[in-house]
Amino acid sequence: MSRRSKGQSGDYAVGYCRPPAQHRFAKGQSGNPSGRPKGKKKAAKRETLMELLNRVSQREISITINDKKTKMTMIEAILTRTAQQALAGKQDAVRTILNYQTDAEQWAARVVEIPDEEELKRLRADPEAGLKIYTALINGASGRR
Repeated sequence: MSRRSKGQSGDYAVGYCRPPAQHRFAKGQSGNPSGRPKGKKKAAKRETLMELLNRVSQREISITINDKKTKMTMIEAILTRTAQQALAGKQDAVRTILNYQTDAEQWAARVVEIPDEEELKRLRADPEAGLKIYTALINGASGRR
């Protein structure tokens, strides 16, 4: 196949990035007639690591315990397996379970009770005292003094 030079007959040379005239897009016609589907303008939202961990850990799986099939979430299965290993004497599993227990107790201690209506009225009347009480509650709940 030979290429035509500009001086030869024909409109232009056919070759790489130069399709024949009958295969080019017609004037005024798009190269993508159906266009972009609606709703595809924005890129897909990327999950944060916490969202991904929550989604994966809450997935239900089927496991066998004592020859019985049981459905539970992924996180329940992991905790169950770790507890079984701890009972079997694996020190890493024992340490992990104890760390989970300690962390859970610390998070439970962070819960701050909501004051009742009378307490709210008193705190609204004296905002400075309310701020001191609130700061004390937060510092006490997080373990800081």
